[in-house]
Amino acid sequence: MSDSATRLDAELNERWENLEAAGATASGGLHTIDIPVATHDGDLLLGAGPGGRRLLVPLAADQHATFKEDRRSSALLLLKRQLERNGALWWYADLSCPQPQLNHVFVALIVDVLARIEVNPDKGLMAMRRCMTEWRALFASRERVLTVRELAGLFGELMILQRLLERDPDCLELWRGPLHEPHDFSNGIRAVEVKASLADEGHIFQVHGLEQLQPPPTGSLLLAHLRIAQTLEEGSTVPDLVATCRELSATGGFGARIEGSGYNTEHEESYRKISFELLEQSWFEVVDDFPRIVPESFGSGGKPEGITAVAYDVDLAGIAVTPLSEEAVEAHLVEMLASK
Repeated sequence: MSDSATRLDAELNERWENLEAAGATASGGLHTIDIPVATHDGDLLLGAGPGGRRLLVPLAADQHATFKEDRRSSALLLLKRQLERNGALWWYADLSCPQPQLNHVFVALIVDVLARIEVNPDKGLMAMRRCMTEWRALFASRERVLTVRELAGLFGELMILQRLLERDPDCLELWRGPLHEPHDFSNGIRAVEVKASLADEGHIFQVHGLEQLQPPPTGSLLLAHLRIAQTLEEGSTVPDLVATCRELSATGGFGARIEGSGYNTEHEESYRKISFELLEQSWFEVVDDFPRIVPESFGSGGKPEGITAVAYDVDLAGIAVTPLSEEAVEAHLVEMLASK
């Protein structure tokens, strides 16, 4: 790395650390700062907050309408984001690294992006995409680490597991999610699917496949929706819940289950830096009037030929589905535990 690149690397790290130390006070938990690099469409920004460090490159007028996001890597994301600045709304290409342990790689990538933009300030987005292509292999070669989004999902599952283990320390077998079965918890008749949404996602969650919101045959399914916020200081971490559930479980096999979820204890030091708090918890019975896509949605012929996978978003805000009472939830869990 050249002397100028080394100085820029140190400067970027210092600015990100200052943002992180100041705390996320801006809308959506994102804090930004200008940097002395610009494209023809405006100044570039550094950002820090939930989802990690990021570089924001302004988009040209109406470019957001055709902007293609890139979510292929869990360690390197390119999304579009709208921010308010000086009383106006601006669209940005948001390049982020959700995995803090890769910050040293990410800053080197950003140094490369900025160097290319300074040479061709009219091709900011092109420079960013080209760098992503060239650097992607390096990010992918790093050992698999859970993203903040994935940690939030596991946090939600472990909260429900803890609730079950506190009632019955011998119920670990009900946790089916790590076995890649359709539902997170099930005894074959009673099931629970857990969905977590980060605070800035509202009440939206993603469903994978046609079976996730399909009750077991002759059985019933509850959806537990948890809204979770990432916090900077207070809150609980996934390692906290892992330790609690491990202690509560009276049977062997917890280690294999938690590893099956993608959690690696070698990364606990990084995971302890990411805290969550539960903002809201709602439970629903998944019946015919619940918004979902299941095999029957396609008629008697089922899923059309050539469709190999189905994923879709559900937004619970404003839908005419009433959450269950705590008594109804408790009754379902008791029945699930009784016939495990």
